[in-house]
Amino acid sequence: MIPFFNQQKYARLTLLTKSADVDNLLDLDHQGHTILSWSLNPSEISNWFESNVPTPNERIAAMRKCADAGYPLRAVIMPIIPIEGWQNIYTRFLGNLIELVPLDRITLGQICSFPEALQLTEQKLGKDNPISKMLEKGKSKDGRIRFPIKLRIGVYKYLVNTIRKLQPKLQIGLCMEEIDTFKALHIENSIGCC
Repeated sequence: MIPFFNQQKYARLTLLTKSADVDNLLDLDHQGHTILSWSLNPSEISNWFESNVPTPNERIAAMRKCADAGYPLRAVIMPIIPIEGWQNIYTRFLGNLIELVPLDRITLGQICSFPEALQLTEQKLGKDNPISKMLEKGKSKDGRIRFPIKLRIGVYKYLVNTIRKLQPKLQIGLCMEEIDTFKALHIENSIGCC
């Protein structure tokens, strides 16, 4: 697919991954038309909620290899889970990520789960897990269950301000969020830029 998209004048390919196995991409002629995007989280979150995937540091190392090969890079920080000490955890993580990887965009996202998917989470982590404890009891307009809006906005404001201090021009998007959240953060121009 990458060789096909390198010939397209207007089309771009975005690949979202958690992989650290990127050596097969490094010598491909991509012409900057393939955007590589990694989903990652601080190790304090990843160790708890992600299994059978490369560590955040392994993913960051893969991102650096792809940056050296000239690929445009993005990061998706999702799901953001505000566990105890989250401000320090995410500040340290974002500082490291932004220092090491030349990102074009960073996308932030919190839990936005359909009830059926939440049941799977609770089967794995138990009903008394930190995610389930913080979720609103009702569904959003789109049928998903989320953290309360006040909590989401507070977390996003903190993270957006942290990113702006580290790299003021970095594009920031939100994933799977409601329009009111974009408005509260004054980033309506990033709606649809995930």
